[in-house]
Amino acid sequence: MSVKPTHIGRRGSISIKLLSFYLPMIIIGLSVVFTFLEFRNYQTQMTSLRENMESFVSTQAKVLASPVWHLDTATLDILVKVMSLNQDVLKIQVLDLDGKVISETTLLADLSEHPDLYVERPLIFSSPAVTQKIGQLVIYYHTDRAWITLKQHLIVDMVVLVILCGLLILTTLIVTRKIISLPIDKLQNSIMRMKLDNIREPVEWSSKDEFGDFITVYNEMQAQQFITETRFRDFAESSSDWFWELDVYGRIIWESESADDKSGRLFAEIRGKTLPEISGDLLSDIQWRPYFLALKNHKKITDFVFSYVGHNGLIRYSEIDGKPLFDKDGVFMGYRGTASDVTERKNAEEILQLALSDAERANRAKSEFLASMSHELRTPMNAVLGFAQMLQLDPKSPLTVDQSDYVECILAGGHHLLELINEILDLAKVESDQLHLSVEDVDACAVVIDCLELTLSLGKMRNIKIIDQFSDGPSFLLRTDRLRFKQVLLNLLANAVKYNKDGGAIILDYHETDDGFLHISITDTGIGIPLGEYDNVFNMFHRLGVNPEVASEGTGIGLTVTKLLVERMAGRVGFQSEEGIGSTFWIELPLSTNLKALIWSDVLRVGIDAIDKDHQVIIRLLNKLTHRTVGQTDLSSVLLELIDYTEHHFRREEIIMKACDYPDLKDHISDHRKFIDNMNVLIEDWRMDSNQNTLHALRQFLRDWWIDHIVEVDVKIAEYTIGKELRIKDALAEI
Repeated sequence: MSVKPTHIGRRGSISIKLLSFYLPMIIIGLSVVFTFLEFRNYQTQMTSLRENMESFVSTQAKVLASPVWHLDTATLDILVKVMSLNQDVLKIQVLDLDGKVISETTLLADLSEHPDLYVERPLIFSSPAVTQKIGQLVIYYHTDRAWITLKQHLIVDMVVLVILCGLLILTTLIVTRKIISLPIDKLQNSIMRMKLDNIREPVEWSSKDEFGDFITVYNEMQAQQFITETRFRDFAESSSDWFWELDVYGRIIWESESADDKSGRLFAEIRGKTLPEISGDLLSDIQWRPYFLALKNHKKITDFVFSYVGHNGLIRYSEIDGKPLFDKDGVFMGYRGTASDVTERKNAEEILQLALSDAERANRAKSEFLASMSHELRTPMNAVLGFAQMLQLDPKSPLTVDQSDYVECILAGGHHLLELINEILDLAKVESDQLHLSVEDVDACAVVIDCLELTLSLGKMRNIKIIDQFSDGPSFLLRTDRLRFKQVLLNLLANAVKYNKDGGAIILDYHETDDGFLHISITDTGIGIPLGEYDNVFNMFHRLGVNPEVASEGTGIGLTVTKLLVERMAGRVGFQSEEGIGSTFWIELPLSTNLKALIWSDVLRVGIDAIDKDHQVIIRLLNKLTHRTVGQTDLSSVLLELIDYTEHHFRREEIIMKACDYPDLKDHISDHRKFIDNMNVLIEDWRMDSNQNTLHALRQFLRDWWIDHIVEVDVKIAEYTIGKELRIKDALAEI
């Protein structure tokens, strides 16, 4: 994901950080040392001052002892005044033995600031005849001169401290710049050149330390990244796809360089635009719904196709797949994915769709023609057969042997032709939607017994044994059409006899499926079906009669009609075969307790051919969703087909309602939109978490909605179409 380039300033550089860490430590350390040294200097000064004063007082006490002994006050005062000339003296007192002041000199009246700064010595008179204490000398002193000296030393020491700190800071800057900042700056410049200009250059640095190892690894990583990106770019350029990125608002922010050539438009023209802005009005809201739903919920974008106008003015189609991007904190960052140009495929699909529509109309016309002609042919054919039988049975004009053989040939050919006409009529009815089913609860066992009784005579003619493993079992009720169910069974049993070997066997078996269907199988011991013929078994007029070992009678339509009838009854049909061993054809029809299977009957008929035709296709697709044999991939394909056909049907139905001035058109269209929204939500839930619960919820919603919508809503449209058939036909022709 592209990110905005980050400006890297100097505020957070390693040098500044190291300096901000070391500078306080240096200052604190030097300050501690400085304080300690100054404190020692202070103690030294104070100690020296006191020692000097004590020496001074001791000396002066000896001098003053004689004047005090002889009571020579004049001399005493002179000596005291001389003593007061000492710069450190504040007050001098000479006391007698009783503590009375004999002489004193005061230089500072208030001694409260220096109460403890004094020295006293006894006055001892010493002569050859006597040694006696005669008084006390007390001298008070101050520290001003010591403090002045101390301050002078302090100023000098502070200057030295500042110079030392500056030298240490400068040394730190030089060292960090050379050892740390320089390689980091080179590494940073290389990263920024790669980030902003996509220029990859190795960082030139050699040192046998951690930085050297780190830069060596970075250079190797950069070289490997260049190789990887070159490989990726080569793949991208040679691929038919291209790559893209969207921001959090769904805007195109990046495409691979090959996109301009492959997409048919320039990236510079679409940068910063959303896909709907690029597409314009080419897609409907319903078609955009899966894309918007994925963006809203930050889900994967899968196989989404959108159209746009290329730079040559032609409409192009792109199919995109993408995954949402999140940062490390789970914050949505946008999308990244691939795109491919599917214009040729979509154009081919449109051409194919037009061809299919033309083929469908032609097939419908063919079916209607065959249905009509079958009725016209059956009437004279019955007359031919009737007159041939009258010739055989006329006692007044008995036929000769040759004539009887000729009549038998007429009857055989006539019955074969009548069988062909009847099967073509059934086929035409199914294909032209003229077949009416009478859905009821049918006793499967009773129908099987009837069919077996009708088949026994055919088997006896070729000594084929029929093994019934069904009739003695439990009773099953099917929700189906009795007549058509019987027709299907008779056709499969007749084929089992027809394509069996003389003296072979037929086994009829059953079991109940886990999704509510009755599985009925008919196994023969014929020569089987070659693997290469599997795809053609249910095709019209395909027969195995070209093989001399297989019976040649038959029309080649029976299995085609059987398959169409079973599917119309919400059932399934299939076969397994092994050449030289035999074949097993099976059908599965819904039990009466199976409410999931939908059977198209007159109950669901709206009365408008176009809408009824669409509803039959939709119900066929809904039944496919319930098939237990449908795998995950096939299920996705069925869902995509259902979505496409539903949107196609809604467009046709809305055009019909507009053409016939249907009064509730607005509400009806709203129902369509709500259904599409809800269906897409459930499909997306199933895609995100493909389990039985999400699939069941989707199936149940689709079945309930369609049944209610057809029976309760769509049926109201028919009364407004009376007399407007031509207008509706013209409106549908414009799609």
